[in-house]
Amino acid sequence: MNKQQDSQNNSRSNHVPPHESSQTNPMNQTNQTNVLHWYALRTRSRHEKMVRDQLVHQGIEPLLPTVKRLSQWKDRKKEIEVPLFSGYCFVR
Repeated sequence: MNKQQDSQNNSRSNHVPPHESSQTNPMNQTNQTNVLHWYALRTRSRHEKMVRDQLVHQGIEPLLPTVKRLSQWKDRKKEIEVPLFSGYCFVR
């Protein structure tokens, strides 16, 4: 094998496609530092909606996932929304 063929083989084996490069895009680093993290706030039981409303009033972004549940009393049945995670409200 001559030197020219040897150098061509080495350049092919060392070639890394741009999407597999170990270098990171500076734009991605900026986006990662500006990402807001989610936090779980522990609340008093059955006060989750009140806490969510107070957070909205303070300008904080809350997340209170709810599910509809059928509640039954002696005289009636009613579909109510209850928090998916009782005692917690999530904020970002």
